[in-house]
Amino acid sequence: MKNRIAQVLICITLISAFVFALSSCDLFKKEEPKHEHTYGEWGGNTATCTTPGEEKRVCTDETCGHTETRPTEALGHKFENGVCTVCSEKAPHTEHTFGEWGGNTATCTAPGEEKRVCTYAGCTEEETRPTEALGHNFVDGVCTRCEATEPKPEHTHTFGEWEVDVAATCTTAGTNKRVCTADDCDYFETTPVAALGHDFVDGDCSRCDATEPAPHEHSFGEWNVEIAATCEANGLKKRTCTAEGCGYFETEEIAALGHDMVAKEAKPVTCTEEGWEAYEACSRCDKNTKVVIAAPGHNYVKGNCSVCGTEHEHTYGDWYGDTSTCTEAGKEYRDCTGGCGKVDERATAAGHDYKDGFCTVCGHKRPDDYSLPVQPFGKED
Repeated sequence: MKNRIAQVLICITLISAFVFALSSCDLFKKEEPKHEHTYGEWGGNTATCTTPGEEKRVCTDETCGHTETRPTEALGHKFENGVCTVCSEKAPHTEHTFGEWGGNTATCTAPGEEKRVCTYAGCTEEETRPTEALGHNFVDGVCTRCEATEPKPEHTHTFGEWEVDVAATCTTAGTNKRVCTADDCDYFETTPVAALGHDFVDGDCSRCDATEPAPHEHSFGEWNVEIAATCEANGLKKRTCTAEGCGYFETEEIAALGHDMVAKEAKPVTCTEEGWEAYEACSRCDKNTKVVIAAPGHNYVKGNCSVCGTEHEHTYGDWYGDTSTCTEAGKEYRDCTGGCGKVDERATAAGHDYKDGFCTVCGHKRPDDYSLPVQPFGKED
């Protein structure tokens, strides 16, 4: 009986294995339909303006999730006003477009240069050209740019009457003088006046104490200069009879010398010293064509002159902002009053300000005054 039961169990097991094997065979499986992907839009392009990239699209079936990719080309720049709107790279260009000329460095007396800059965004190309000296701009006699004084204008002198400057005598020459009548003109002319000579009446001169000599033929000595000629005024020379007691003389005019103008070099103006342009000056008198240019002074920028580099001489105001306390040292500050932004500082010492035995700042009791009560503000330090 037991053997039969065992045989039955073996048969059942073999049948079950055979059924399971058949169920696993493809011949008995129902073929499922093949899934066809349906993709959305391409997106996520990783390309830049200059490098290629890729983009992808995903199957719209929520149970699928399949992703497809494809390569993409570089986007290329999109320039607006010379700058790429995507990556901000500046656009190259070969033909510059320049703005207006500006920044002229010329002065009244010295040439300079001016420049203009390319207006293309991000381009720093510039070009320069020389400029001539500006020349003075005189207003009310003073240049508005460099403070040079305007020379008096040339004009035709209009003279008044001749007046005696030095009266002539019987034996000495004199001079007459006339002055230009134009406003602000102090020019004058002089002319020699010959000695009058004696006016003898009954043997005596009517003008002086001279006595008339006996008649004779005059014999003259050398000419002597009575009045030296100048650049603009005539002079006078005189010779006298050498006969004893005669005193007779002759005079002769010496023509004005005229100016001897000599070229003088220009002196560049500096921040602290006046200068002038090249000019001419007479070697014999003070006449010259010099135009003096006043020193403009320093132009301080952040403590140094932008023209000559001289360091600003600081002038400070009052100290302020003391950070010290009764027990700790600190600092205080003062500003340059010249507007250069320089701030000076110095250390300040700690210390109590005692009054009536107590510090007026923190209430500390002066330690060497034992007659005082314990300070009422709290514990002693």
